[in-house]
Amino acid sequence: MTEHCPCDTVRELKETVLRHDRQLSRDHTEFAEIQKDLQYIREMLDRKNRFNASAVSSLIQALCTLAVTLIAAKMGFS
Repeated sequence: MTEHCPCDTVRELKETVLRHDRQLSRDHTEFAEIQKDLQYIREMLDRKNRFNASAVSSLIQALCTLAVTLIAAKMGFS
């Protein structure tokens, strides 16, 4: 008659715990990489939005300057 040795159960449990630890470590690393990628995307979008706002502001400023210059020229202030 063969009995199941508790040592085998403990060994299997240790292997399962080690396997789960490796999986958690791998998942944590992958999550950190995804989080880093998302942060990079967020920063790029923020820069793009700031650039667009800056470009629009500069364009409006240039158009206002042009309009004031044209009005001044039309009125004879040049």
